[in-house]
Amino acid sequence: MKTTLSLWRGFFQSLDKCPWPGPRPLNDSETDRGSFVGRKQDSSDFVNRVKKHRLVILSGESGAGKSSLLNTRLVEDLRKSGYRVLVCRKWSDPHPDSPDKEADSFMRRILGPEAILQGCPLDAKGETVFEQLDQLAYKKVVLVLDQFEHLIRHQPAMFRKVSSWILDANKRTELKIVLSLRLEFVTRLRQIERDAAPYSISTKVLEPLRADEDIQEIISSDKAGTSQYIEKEAANRIFELWRESARAPGMRWNSIGPLHLQATQYALYFAAKGDAGSDATPIIQIRHVRAMEEAAAERVDASGAALTLFDYGLRKAVEAKLENCKRACESRDRREAAGFEDQPSMHIEGCDTSFVQGALALAYRIVPQLSSGGYKLEREAWDLARMTLGAELTQLIDGAKLDGKSRSIDHEAAALVHEQLLHRTEKKFSGEDLLTVGRAEIKRSVDHPGFNPQFSEPTLAAKEEGIDVLPWEADPQDVTAGPMLGMFPGDVLIEELRRLVFAQCWLEEAMLIQASPAGGSRRMLELIHDGFADALESWARRRRSDAGAALHLLTAAKGRTLDWLGRDTEPLPLRNESREHEVFVNLRWKDCQVTADFVRIVFVNCDFRGTGFRGCRFEGVVFVNCLMDNVTFEGCTIVGGTSTVIPNPDLKDDRLPAFRVCAKRATVDELTHYRELQVEQGGRPPELDLFSRTSGLSAMPWRNGFVAKHDWCLEDHGLSMFGGRLSSLMVRACHFVDGGTLALRFIAGSSLDVVEASDCAIDIVQSAIRGLTVTKAVDSPATPKVSVSLNDCVVANCWFGANLQGRSEFQNCQVYQLCTLSDPRLFDIDLCDSLRVGVTNDFIGTLARLPMPPEPDEVLKKLKAMDFRTYPARLEFGIAADVRVDS
Repeated sequence: MKTTLSLWRGFFQSLDKCPWPGPRPLNDSETDRGSFVGRKQDSSDFVNRVKKHRLVILSGESGAGKSSLLNTRLVEDLRKSGYRVLVCRKWSDPHPDSPDKEADSFMRRILGPEAILQGCPLDAKGETVFEQLDQLAYKKVVLVLDQFEHLIRHQPAMFRKVSSWILDANKRTELKIVLSLRLEFVTRLRQIERDAAPYSISTKVLEPLRADEDIQEIISSDKAGTSQYIEKEAANRIFELWRESARAPGMRWNSIGPLHLQATQYALYFAAKGDAGSDATPIIQIRHVRAMEEAAAERVDASGAALTLFDYGLRKAVEAKLENCKRACESRDRREAAGFEDQPSMHIEGCDTSFVQGALALAYRIVPQLSSGGYKLEREAWDLARMTLGAELTQLIDGAKLDGKSRSIDHEAAALVHEQLLHRTEKKFSGEDLLTVGRAEIKRSVDHPGFNPQFSEPTLAAKEEGIDVLPWEADPQDVTAGPMLGMFPGDVLIEELRRLVFAQCWLEEAMLIQASPAGGSRRMLELIHDGFADALESWARRRRSDAGAALHLLTAAKGRTLDWLGRDTEPLPLRNESREHEVFVNLRWKDCQVTADFVRIVFVNCDFRGTGFRGCRFEGVVFVNCLMDNVTFEGCTIVGGTSTVIPNPDLKDDRLPAFRVCAKRATVDELTHYRELQVEQGGRPPELDLFSRTSGLSAMPWRNGFVAKHDWCLEDHGLSMFGGRLSSLMVRACHFVDGGTLALRFIAGSSLDVVEASDCAIDIVQSAIRGLTVTKAVDSPATPKVSVSLNDCVVANCWFGANLQGRSEFQNCQVYQLCTLSDPRLFDIDLCDSLRVGVTNDFIGTLARLPMPPEPDEVLKKLKAMDFRTYPARLEFGIAADVRVDS
């Protein structure tokens, strides 16, 4: 049975099929051998050198095509000449813990499987490996050591031993050895060149492909089967542009090669495929080439010069590769690619939207760590993980330091988790792979006490309200977010590393990066070609503000700038042109700066403390049980009015209301999956709804027994808040258009400041607020029209500044201290039947008092709701007799 990771790989390969190889080295498959064109003279010259010499050094610049030429032409030509060819492409010791570190034993281990495959099995008798190979095939054996630079770079001690082994073989046998490596590493072979047997060594440098006939054959070759996918006019235009690039003044010919040409045609093919639809055969037409030319002319490279078609084509090919990686995770595309269109249940476990978006965001962040100045860098796998996940690692490791070393997690423990997850990406792995292995299994494999802390068991009353873990114990530093909001940071760390490793799988499967061993279990990662550096950096740079990532965080965003209205940023997926609302749950953006266009959005149980919404547009946006302490709406636009809400007579205690919120299946499934909740028979949650108990807790999948305290409503216009906490919520210099309304329903907290106001409308229902202020801009000559309506509220310290016009109405409210500086003839305050104490205004009198209500405790209870609390649930559940928590 295939593992889910292998299914994903299969789906990707189905989606990635193309008549041209694209931006990757060719392999030794029959398809790639048929695709390879040109290099006939190079192949003939190479075979002759092997026939005449025992040691041949094949080198070339990154992207020159060494591996492609070896895989598709040279090895096959040697075999046709009667040689048995053994190719070593990977320098990973299959038994790194072997006590025998001698070169001959090392070569025996890495060559063993290939030797058996080629009919030259190696045994453990007294002869050395090269002596056995020399005898087995009548002295007609060629040993090809490809990508030899990996041994040079990562295992220098073994490289010196293998160098001596090569020289020994060169002097004692007729065994022919080919060393293939990048040009810049040839100088490391000086000892071999100096000490080899006289006249036994030959060096060949593979030059970039330049011949016109070779280029034309690559573009449109009947032999390769590509001519049927490209019109003649389009092929001629590509060839014309290629020759122009070659003649361009100051052009570095080596900077554009066959890699760029293959990548450009790959990108054009997928552009044609998008135009053709699912049923038609994609054919590259002249219009596709012209469109890519125009797009390239609008982009510039690092020097400010316009991109050539081939530079831009490489960028688009890289994007297409990674888009196919993403599509392979999506259920519809996965089913169609695998021929399972009629099986809706066919899906890859673990590839939920949150996981995929998180992996994509980390792929963006991996890329800059692997290149510098347009050239590839090499990173050890864990060092790359630390650089990529630096902020999250620090937050989660610090957040997991509770009250004892046994409950702490350090970088060493995180590295062990990373190693376990990497192990489960290997194609030979037959157990639970990266996507299916549970956190419990990872914890057992790592066996670190910090991943299994003990917390207080929530009481029955808390469990009945959907509280599966007490966040003030598990996550006292508030570092978790999304479907794992309030959980133990160690669990989040495992999931963050799982996302990171999957992002690496994307880049590896797309053949953009490669892994090589660095001795023991260490792995080094690098781009396959230098040419990928600019393309990947451009892809990652344009998506650095990707909204999909911020909407699917597992670790809190702290102090970030989330600007989704910039010219070069990825479009915000929140701009919903349909009438359907999007629901986003458990976001934690703390002390962030957010700029976006929000239309018909519902934010549920989100933590926005300290965040500033600047220059945003709100239309049909609802905040449900969100934490809004020290939040600022500055220079925002609120569009349209909200619906009327009637107070709930049953909501009479100081606990905040609970809501039932309709959500998409994917959202419910993610919460169930990440929180490892039990589901009913059938394997899926029974409802599509969420339970929003109170702010500061995670929203949970709805289940029988939950009680919603009040019905909330979707809004097509305006900005509404249902439930939740506020403290120092400031609405500054905002614009209310088309009847724009800020509506607060069932809110508790302190300090709502609507300052520097122009025309505005505020509608507050059944809320308890200490400090309500409405003022105009000091330097503005305009007199803003203000409408303030409060119904069944408790409000203390209410202040209306000077030069306002309009009306403020208090229905069935308790008002403690009210003052207005505006002319009562322009700004009317109607207290109706409200209880008011300490109300001051010229038209009312210096002091107006009405009798206190019969039950002073009721007043105190209302006032108590204004008290600040970090975790509202701690105080609210303290009311219940069987919930013993500190208030």
